[in-house]
Amino acid sequence: MPITFTKSVKDRSGEDSLAEEHPSESPGSLMPLIPLKSTPKRRSNAPAQRASKTVRFSRPAPLQVHNRRRSTRGTFQEEPFDDEARIPKPKGEVGHPGTHGYSLYPTLNWEKVVYEAVQKHVQKLADAKLAVSEGISKQDDDLILDLIKKVADKYPILNRYIDYWPARDMLKQYLKNTSGKSRREERIIAAHGVA
Repeated sequence: MPITFTKSVKDRSGEDSLAEEHPSESPGSLMPLIPLKSTPKRRSNAPAQRASKTVRFSRPAPLQVHNRRRSTRGTFQEEPFDDEARIPKPKGEVGHPGTHGYSLYPTLNWEKVVYEAVQKHVQKLADAKLAVSEGISKQDDDLILDLIKKVADKYPILNRYIDYWPARDMLKQYLKNTSGKSRREERIIAAHGVA
């Protein structure tokens, strides 16, 4: 049975009248209209003429959110995405929301539990493998790449992003915070003459 929606349209005489929308009966080819909640206005005592009009909308292509396959143990694992399907890094710098950058957590739109788990793993590996008293620009690039790949191996959600930029941004913020804390502590020690 076709779905019919009614909306107000102008007929040839310029008066408002009701028009019925009849989406195609073939499945999957058209998307039905949402009914409008307006009431027709009559300008004269003449009965409104009914005009019939078919409006077609193409169905949008479904978004590919997951690229997963079922493993032998019955759980899902992320498959590697090709570069065209990966999400690019936003313009600007992480931690500078507004005109010059973005905030990482709202940009990713991950569940809080997932975000915090990835973040804690990045911090744990950084503490074990890097000099956290230095910023990311003073770290060895090979160590950073190795760390990011290890995080991506444990959390396949990062495979959705070009160059695993969320993990790198988490690392960058963590090293910025720890190196800043280290510098502040060094200044306090130097100011008090403690060696």
